[in-house]
Amino acid sequence: MSAFLDLNSENLKFVGRVAVMGIILNLVLSPLISMVPKPSGKGIGADQLKEAIAMMEHHNRTKFTSSLIIVLVIFLAMLMSPMIKFIPLLNQVL
Repeated sequence: MSAFLDLNSENLKFVGRVAVMGIILNLVLSPLISMVPKPSGKGIGADQLKEAIAMMEHHNRTKFTSSLIIVLVIFLAMLMSPMIKFIPLLNQVL
């Protein structure tokens, strides 16, 4: 049993489709979320919401670079996902 995802043609196609969807979501959601008004209050989660909106505004300004990072993260996450089997606590939860 390998600690990494088998890179056969079917898995590569799936990873490719997921990566393309990540790019599309990045390109579509970043301008939309950038238009959301920033919360002015100090309620629970307001700082996290402001931070998420600021991150999407940054993604909107750096579309190419952020899309490359998203593809890299998606590819590595999917490639390394079988490693969860070797982490006892995560193996029990997932």
